[in-house]
Amino acid sequence: KARDIVFKYAMNDKNLPLDEFTRAYTNDNFGSESFYDYIEYLIVKRDSELSTDTLDHYRKQLSKLRKFRPSLTFSEVNETFILDYKEHMIRNLKNTPITWNKGLEFIKRISNQAYKEGKINDHPFKNLQINRLKGNYGHLSVDELISLDKLYQDKTLAENLQNVLRYFLFACYTAMRYRDVYELRFINLKTKDITAFLDFVQHKTNKHTIIPLIDQAKELIPEESFEQ
Repeated sequence: KARDIVFKYAMNDKNLPLDEFTRAYTNDNFGSESFYDYIEYLIVKRDSELSTDTLDHYRKQLSKLRKFRPSLTFSEVNETFILDYKEHMIRNLKNTPITWNKGLEFIKRISNQAYKEGKINDHPFKNLQINRLKGNYGHLSVDELISLDKLYQDKTLAENLQNVLRYFLFACYTAMRYRDVYELRFINLKTKDITAFLDFVQHKTNKHTIIPLIDQAKELIPEESFEQ
């Protein structure tokens, strides 16, 4: 394996510093020409770095690619393949522009990493441009938020809907993502002096976060009758 690494770098007329040789030698994927094997290698390698959602995205995109092309080598990932895959997502899968764009962004992201690691010498996207598309997300107005809060206070909804509205309003008053609210526990609720705040690690970014709680948010927290 060591000879293969040295030979490959020599054939490509590239310098081989010791740290780069070490990375290549400890890379279990070295020598494989499978684009899919490389994706699986990255999933394992970056398991502790990426969020669960991002890793799930990698796996879903890999599954989607395999359904289109059961096997794929690095040399086959070229402009023709990329454009064919785009056509497949649009015509056969009926993907929206945002969805098929994410599929192409994923291939580009993997290709970028492969290019950095010397797995490929010619970047398949060098003549292709992908424009990041933004979703058309709506936002609540202040009046709408006030109306929802009043609806909650009136307690006219069925119990299950009242509970959903409770957590929705809590997310609005704390600016928390759905997954972070879902994973929140009473242990994350802290008090210092007279200030109540949430102390947790964001699921998506893996960043430690502290959010002071306003009165509207505190009123929505259920009693600590059990771990939830």
